[in-house]
Amino acid sequence: MEILDYEKAASIIESSEKFSIGVCSCRHEKLHLGEKTCDVPLEKCSSFNYVADYLTRHNLAKEVSKSEMLENLAESVEMNSYSAQTM
Repeated sequence: MEILDYEKAASIIESSEKFSIGVCSCRHEKLHLGEKTCDVPLEKCSSFNYVADYLTRHNLAKEVSKSEMLENLAESVEMNSYSAQTM
């Protein structure tokens, strides 16, 4: 996982064909361990292409459109919490 700046994230979104949004594993783990609470919704983790395909096929994330992914990026930037999984 890598934290990307807005321009790099938007470029990846524009060049990708499949998108999903799922639960952020880092925040989820910390929540269950009682180590940290976060104001950011757990479902903000973005995945693209074959990672997005895998996660949606296994019901680990929901498939979204490119426009929904761009909205997620904008919301995440406002919250200063954008992370993306890309391979």
